[in-house]
Amino acid sequence: MTDKHFQTISNRLSKSYQLLAEVEHRLKNPQDEPSQRASLLKSKQKIEERISELEITLLCPLKPMMPDKAFHSPSFETLITYLEDSDSALRFWALGELVVSNQQQAYPYLLKSLKDPDPEIRVTAVEALAHFGRYAVKPLLALFSDRDYRVRNNVVTALACIGPTILPYLINILKDEMVERHVLVVATLREIGPVILPQLHEMLRWPYSNLVYSIVTVIGDLGNDESLSLLQPLADGQWQPTSWGASISEAARNAIRKIRRRKTMLESGKNPARDEDF
Repeated sequence: MTDKHFQTISNRLSKSYQLLAEVEHRLKNPQDEPSQRASLLKSKQKIEERISELEITLLCPLKPMMPDKAFHSPSFETLITYLEDSDSALRFWALGELVVSNQQQAYPYLLKSLKDPDPEIRVTAVEALAHFGRYAVKPLLALFSDRDYRVRNNVVTALACIGPTILPYLINILKDEMVERHVLVVATLREIGPVILPQLHEMLRWPYSNLVYSIVTVIGDLGNDESLSLLQPLADGQWQPTSWGASISEAARNAIRKIRRRKTMLESGKNPARDEDF
């Protein structure tokens, strides 16, 4: 793909994102007529389909990388066929071959495998999607609600591998009332590590109690001296509790204690074990 072609596709993708945001904003209006809402939903679906096509175009080079010729693996088309087989063992093997082949055309089939009834297949797809960066973030976040804990745990690892660029995608989750999803987001941010502290510090000023509580919890595990000065007003103040009743002031005091204890241990030459409490 030439630089000019890449730029053209990128511009189209940017405009599609903007259009999708506008449609989603209009859908929030409860006063719309049912027919108008149905039309907006149809438009939203078409825009999302177009976005997927454009993302895949960006990800797919003109000459796909092929597996080692010395290894006689079935063709890409054959592996895709196997993914539809009723035998879960065969589907698992085929997905593994697609991952090993390192073909970027496998992206839509990895997305499809996220819905496979076999959790081992979903886990494999999650691990593979981590290599697609921000293009995989939204599909991976949807699996925070997966019924299998192995899938959820691997989503945390995959998102952490993608890195700080995932933070904007987590905002709505950090505002919602599902404490289970907050736990998974906190685990993800912890795995990314101190590199995200500047963004977390800024989010402490946001007026969302659920979000601030989770951010305070993460800072308790990753924080530094600057974190202490930002946490102290929260520890001293009277914040509205989270939707599940947790106290932000108490969380801030706990975070301050963790940071100070960790600092003391480091100064004494000890290796502080990171506390994983939520």
